[in-house]
Amino acid sequence: MNIKHVLVASALTLSLSASVLAVNDTQSASASSWHTGLPSFVKKSEAWMSTKKFPNGSVKGWYKHYILYTSTKIKDQNVALAYFGFQKSGKATEMGTVEAVLLKLVYKQIGKNTYQMKDGKYSKDSLHWNYIVKKSGKGFTMKMKGDFTGYKHWKSFGKFVKVPNRNDYPTDPLR
Repeated sequence: MNIKHVLVASALTLSLSASVLAVNDTQSASASSWHTGLPSFVKKSEAWMSTKKFPNGSVKGWYKHYILYTSTKIKDQNVALAYFGFQKSGKATEMGTVEAVLLKLVYKQIGKNTYQMKDGKYSKDSLHWNYIVKKSGKGFTMKMKGDFTGYKHWKSFGKFVKVPNRNDYPTDPLR
């Protein structure tokens, strides 16, 4: 009789352990699943500019800021990465040039306040882009990679802060 009780207790312990492991496994699977739209801290229909200055051309003192536009007015929920060039004085030298566009955006959480965003609409003929954004104060940091020359490996763009959503910036809005 004691052996029977030990076997029943062992079987119950094993089944309970298996069910706890199964619950933990499904919780981690749902946390890493893909969702449509934008992470909540990357506000919709806004413009975010990198605080980091990147060299712009061969003229000494000229620089550019990258800007991330988000839009939900367009059916596919586009995100576009462009840049604006500025002189040393802060006066604009170059209007926004688009570097990358994400269509039908999807994202998943990959860490605390860290998300991977990518194109949810793929075709053989289009470029594929991946962004990693991490909440940082009122803004976020971002890095990107894609299947285009210069973006094969992760490229850091530094911290992004909210700026007025405009098509042109006659002067550097971060000065």
